[in-house]
Amino acid sequence: MASMTRRIGALFLVVGAAGGFAAPAAAQDWRTEAVPEARIEITAPSRLERLPMRYGETGPYHRARFMSKDLQDTVRGYAWQTDVYIFPKKSADDGGIAIPKGMPPEAAKEFKAAMAQFGAKSYASFKAWLDAQKKVEIIQDGKAMRAKNGKLAYEHWVWRYENGWGPTGVCWCEAAVYDFDGQQSALVIEIPLEKADGKPKSKWKNIISKMIRSGDEYEVTEAALDTSDKRFQYADTPAKKAALEKAMANIANLDGWDLFTQPNYIVLYSWDFEKSDQANKAKKLAEFYAERLEKMRELYTTLYPLDATGTKAVWPDPATIPDLGGPITGAKANKDKPLSPEEKE
Repeated sequence: MASMTRRIGALFLVVGAAGGFAAPAAAQDWRTEAVPEARIEITAPSRLERLPMRYGETGPYHRARFMSKDLQDTVRGYAWQTDVYIFPKKSADDGGIAIPKGMPPEAAKEFKAAMAQFGAKSYASFKAWLDAQKKVEIIQDGKAMRAKNGKLAYEHWVWRYENGWGPTGVCWCEAAVYDFDGQQSALVIEIPLEKADGKPKSKWKNIISKMIRSGDEYEVTEAALDTSDKRFQYADTPAKKAALEKAMANIANLDGWDLFTQPNYIVLYSWDFEKSDQANKAKKLAEFYAERLEKMRELYTTLYPLDATGTKAVWPDPATIPDLGGPITGAKANKDKPLSPEEKE
């Protein structure tokens, strides 16, 4: 389980984000959130903000993160979070190593080699992953819950986790684990505890219960890139289109996030998803900084011309670069010449 990193009260900044935390916050509403790679969609409270995964991150297990963003929706100022994980089932063709779904063949080959070289464990189930975690006290061991009211059947796990976060350094965790062909998907909720050996207050238990029971299967569909969209006008080569699709996937289904292209950059920006009127202001701020990045790049490439690949500056001739000892200056010393009295001193 990744550690939590936000304590409400400090301003959380991203390029294009506008403003701080407003008070009082809007009433707690609910919305549907889809996590396509996990093949599930869940019901989430409105004040639980979905954060984009680190750009380019593929896991191997982590697929989504949600975190509370309002002071009134914390435990003594400590944020609570929800994560979604996937656990690919092992295949004999993969040498017993679970390969994350959707990983390109070359990346999968490197992944398997790295796992084998460093003896890293590959988890083919949620239980195997949880069993490997440290400082965990299991309270409910995967109770089978039947499908009900059109929702998916799942295993319900409950545990305490001593992770150093919150007033006591202990979190209350619950998970709904869904079984699909080829993978397991897990919705994991972590709430800081006010008493290390206690349980969450009823406010939190009600939220947990509603989320845990909300899992529904998400039908994955492939959407074609709309090349007529002005935001994508600079994605004019196969490599740029591939990079754009990767960036779009990184913020797919996230409220309050958007992107656009520049001649040399893909720019992602955000705003408070509960304040749609801030979207245009956030875009203009992102455009302001992106334009300056383009000017800085132009100046850099003028002073340091790019090589044939167009991705890095031309390097000097290796023969002109001094070795690690550095250049030798001055007259060459005569080893056979005896030292003068001054040199001896």
